[in-house]
Amino acid sequence: MGLFKGIAIFIAWLTSSMAGIAAIFYAFGYLVARAQLNLLGLFGLFEYPGELYLQEGAKFFVTIAVLIMGNILPWMTLLFYAVVLLSLLAAPPLILLRLWKRSLAVEHLERAHAAGISLWQKHPQLWRMLLLAGLFVVLMFHVLPYLLRFADVLSISNVLFGPSSVTLGPGHAEKVYDWLMHGESQELQQYFMTLLGGEFLALFLLIAAWQVSQSLPARFWFVSPFIVIFSLYTVFTPMVYGVLVRPARYAVVTLDWKESHGPSTASKLFLLKKSSQELILWDSHEKEVLCLSRDLVDGVRVLGMESLFSQRQKNPDQEGNMHFRLNVFFHMIGGILLCLAGWACVPIHDGTLWDGDRGRYIGKLETSGPNVFVDARRARYGESIYEGMTVSTGEGSSARIVYPDGGFSQLDANTDPWFGIRVDGATGRECVYIRIDIGQVFIDRNLHCFETPDMAAILNSRANVRVEDGETELVVFEGSARSQRPPGVIVMPREGAVFSRSDVVDGPRFWSPQELRVRSTWPLLYDFSPPRLSPPARDRIEDARPIFPSRDVGTPQRRWEEPLREEPIPARRPRLQPERRPEVEEVIPVRPQQEIIIE
Repeated sequence: MGLFKGIAIFIAWLTSSMAGIAAIFYAFGYLVARAQLNLLGLFGLFEYPGELYLQEGAKFFVTIAVLIMGNILPWMTLLFYAVVLLSLLAAPPLILLRLWKRSLAVEHLERAHAAGISLWQKHPQLWRMLLLAGLFVVLMFHVLPYLLRFADVLSISNVLFGPSSVTLGPGHAEKVYDWLMHGESQELQQYFMTLLGGEFLALFLLIAAWQVSQSLPARFWFVSPFIVIFSLYTVFTPMVYGVLVRPARYAVVTLDWKESHGPSTASKLFLLKKSSQELILWDSHEKEVLCLSRDLVDGVRVLGMESLFSQRQKNPDQEGNMHFRLNVFFHMIGGILLCLAGWACVPIHDGTLWDGDRGRYIGKLETSGPNVFVDARRARYGESIYEGMTVSTGEGSSARIVYPDGGFSQLDANTDPWFGIRVDGATGRECVYIRIDIGQVFIDRNLHCFETPDMAAILNSRANVRVEDGETELVVFEGSARSQRPPGVIVMPREGAVFSRSDVVDGPRFWSPQELRVRSTWPLLYDFSPPRLSPPARDRIEDARPIFPSRDVGTPQRRWEEPLREEPIPARRPRLQPERRPEVEEVIPVRPQQEIIIE
């Protein structure tokens, strides 16, 4: 039943669109016929019926499709061979890069990529303007010159009456005229494909400019030059088709006159148009058009179909040998490349966005404290996290996953999430996915998916998720969160909600600044500085770099248990960090294993 329903829908759409399709065919067919009549010098002598315009418009689209497929298929084959060759050449470097096990070069590339994404996010309008300016430069210096080629073709006219009446420009008009006069159909089709390439380039630039300028003010005015060029090329394309591609083949006839003394001619006559009242003929010898009344003619005998222009003689043996050599050459190259591709057909991974055993790349891990684990093993600072990995934290430790395209997720102590990649059903975009069974996670990212035993939601900015005692607490600081389980719950900025067993227990409601501060400042308790391989001895609290909690949030005391060396060292100037420890007002020298109490 689904198949028949789809067929019925298609038929209904086709029926409702028939008038528009007919209008398009008629317009393009009129331009095709009008251009050819102007080329021959016959425009104004007679007009074709409307049915012929519809037929010519349909033939235009069919011929365009055939020409495109005939010219694209060889290039697609060549592209396939090129991809195989590039894969073959790139296989050894990529395998060596895989064996290099994420060297410093790869890390630098990832950082450069993340920096580029961050720079784009900070100044999106500036980059959009620069891209639009680049597209405009391409339009002016690469696409706009096609306009002269269109003008060269359309400047040729009145060719049936001799070269003296042909307007030849300084460009390619003389060459095109020579091809027309000698019936060089292959060269004419190739030249038409060149002009058709300009049409597609204009279309591509228009689409790119429209997408780049989507958030710019006065968007239409920025895109208007691209629209004008594409519209002109769309009108000129069927006209140059009528000049270059549409065959100028007509019936060669002889006339049977009613009167025995009727005019006779030994030249070849081409029947241009036949109606119920008159016959319009072309006398190729006298170079003139004959308009005869049907009353003078008793009958018309058709001898065959011929072109109005002479055909240049070619050497078939030479042309066949050249095509044969080219075919042999390309088939030999293709066979060699296919053999090499079969030899080099091995799985290749670059180790950055995909890992064959673990999945796609998520981000880089930063650790604070000794109790951070990845897949039940002790974590390494700076290692890569892939889809399917589990990152867990113990007492007094935290982990932060920094994403390559911006943003991060920070895990509080005693948290055990699982990472993956999902697709948002509403937008169709991919998002990093975290499944949290217990603990607390601070998320700072534009698009993020998370799930707990009590709920599932899509986050669009910054929020804190806390899973404890059979409940999930969600607090949104910026942006919004859209709940998928239970469906339809939206948490706005500075709001919080509590969920339990796929149901809303409390909220969403506005939180006070004190409540928001409690949930937003705990990530500052941890220090994610890269570890030192051989840390020097310290005898001052600021050299040990503990991070003390705020009086409004943290616990009343904290023990620093980092082992220190016994040998004395010269006193150092204290390094103050007021943004991390606003409550520390003086530097207290301590000895190893001494407890520090902050009241």
